[in-house]
Amino acid sequence: MPDIQFKYPLLLYLIGLVPIIYVLRLKFTNRRLLISSTNLLGAGRQPIIYYFRFLPNLIRFFVIILVIIAAAKPYSTEHLTTKEYLGIDIMIAFDISGSMLADDFKPNRLEVAKSRAIEFVQKRKHDRIGIVVYSGEAFTLSPLTTDKAYLVGKIASLKTGIMNDGTAIGMGLATAINSLEGSNSKNKLIVLISDGANNSGFITPDMAAGIAKEKGIKIHTIGIGQSGLARVPENADGSGKIIEVEVFLDEISLKKIAHNTGGRYYFAESPASLESIYTEIDSLEKTPYKVENISVNIEYYTYFAILALALILIEIIFRLTIFRIAP
Repeated sequence: MPDIQFKYPLLLYLIGLVPIIYVLRLKFTNRRLLISSTNLLGAGRQPIIYYFRFLPNLIRFFVIILVIIAAAKPYSTEHLTTKEYLGIDIMIAFDISGSMLADDFKPNRLEVAKSRAIEFVQKRKHDRIGIVVYSGEAFTLSPLTTDKAYLVGKIASLKTGIMNDGTAIGMGLATAINSLEGSNSKNKLIVLISDGANNSGFITPDMAAGIAKEKGIKIHTIGIGQSGLARVPENADGSGKIIEVEVFLDEISLKKIAHNTGGRYYFAESPASLESIYTEIDSLEKTPYKVENISVNIEYYTYFAILALALILIEIIFRLTIFRIAP
């Protein structure tokens, strides 16, 4: 039961007068026989209804009490705690160079990276997330949005060969930083995925990391796949025969980017390790929120008023039928 309080508690003292008035009314009211029919007049014993002759007055008694309680305005106070999620603005920068089709991850590095990123996006319910893709150049695939279904569709559609091949890590970072430029969030994050070394673009990874640091943007970097020979399609778009090419993962550069911006470097040597990396980032980057305590008063007087009205109607029905007064 809620902790009931009253806005006008002094009115409740009137309830003590009700029994007195009830008794006085019975004492000074003319005694009249309450029956529903004259057929039983003169019979040897009293009808059963005779023993309930005080019921209408008793109902009136309770009606008055209910009206007094309603007038005293009963209420209870409910204390609510609300959370306002402030959110993190996150840009995910995908390497979509031809080497991401290497089959050391099944079916390939890109498909595994996409599926793990989709799981990550779906967990971040209160954050805005955007997508940047890069190979020999870079562009924003999706601006910051809270529409997770839209983001999932964009990530699922990622493929190689849509622009010049190469690995422009610095350009990918710069594009992600630019996408965060208009953000007013206090928490900005870039998750960069790469399986190679910067070999394209006019912005170096160090330059991009320096800009990110100045703007308070943290960068987590993920190196995917081993350096060495990798089996990839002959063409960057996935066509042609399978050939072996030399792939070099520049872990030193990726570690430096993360360190200089307050982030972390992760090495994904298998699909399982990539999954655990995203899980760790998800747990590490908790969405901030502020708590607000609110007190709400819940009024109950209408319930007592409605009950009083219902009893009045019952009393009227009784007086017009079962307990009607013979003239």
